[in-house]
Amino acid sequence: MTPDFDAFVSEYQAEGIGQILYSFISDIVAGVTHHYPAPYYSPNGIWDEDALSGMCNDFIVEKLLRSGLLDHYLLSLQTSAQFRQVLQRDFRHFLINRRRKDELFNLVRRVRWVLTTNDQFAKNSSGLWGLQGWSTNESVQRLDNVVQAMYKVDLPPISRYKATSRKIDHLISTPDLERLLADTFKELGRFIDFQLLIHAICCRLNLYDIQEASLDEPDDTQDGDIPIIEIVPSDHEVPAVELTDIALRIYSQLSAREHRTLSVYLSLETPTLENVSSRLDISKSTVGNHLSRFTKFVTDAELTEQETHKLFEQLSELFVEVDQQRG
Repeated sequence: MTPDFDAFVSEYQAEGIGQILYSFISDIVAGVTHHYPAPYYSPNGIWDEDALSGMCNDFIVEKLLRSGLLDHYLLSLQTSAQFRQVLQRDFRHFLINRRRKDELFNLVRRVRWVLTTNDQFAKNSSGLWGLQGWSTNESVQRLDNVVQAMYKVDLPPISRYKATSRKIDHLISTPDLERLLADTFKELGRFIDFQLLIHAICCRLNLYDIQEASLDEPDDTQDGDIPIIEIVPSDHEVPAVELTDIALRIYSQLSAREHRTLSVYLSLETPTLENVSSRLDISKSTVGNHLSRFTKFVTDAELTEQETHKLFEQLSELFVEVDQQRG
């Protein structure tokens, strides 16, 4: 039987997270993890007692306590049903975000492996990467130069499987990764720092160019369309006031050029990199770079699909208001 919400509040005020709260949260963790394949989400490869306990403890410390979410929920919610709903949503996001970090780490390992095992690549005396046999020691310093070169390399459509899929998406195949690296070095003709190279690859594979796929049948997203992002649906909604704060926070972290790119993107009925770049007379790689920063901020906000659409509406209104004030 689910405890009354007042019991959670009383226990937290008296002793912090006690038996009542911990049991409630651990039941939610066990229920949510059941829908996610253990080989890809559990640190142990299976959903055993140790894995569930460790995941529950990490969720409580990293998500609920460190961010102050638990205090917020116990002060603002009124029923156990509401409490269960937001915790289920938060743990789903926590679980998926952990896997996304693993994907990034996996990509870094794969890039390093390709560079060190493929004879066509070489590291110079300064520790920078380029092609074998180069006599130059010149290096690329700017991220946008590397990203622009990478956008000249044609890659097949990138499919990203849903969180509950038993398939792992590596974002890019090894042959395509080797070709991307080799053609980028050839285009630039200069050495590149490893961290700069990784940052550029992340921009080249940004979420606006990734089409979300179902478990077995990838969607037929029209080439060039820019899906928003992969978001876990939920019935819970972030209050309008909080969404406004998120919109203002994102706006304040973007540069003037990024404001202009995002404003055009939000104004188009079918936004694509090509459409946005033609409207602004800038390269597609620059557009992708600007939008990738915006994507990161939206992803960090951990919103549902419905909340994200509302956030986009608030940002659109904000851009209109700013334009009117400037006019």
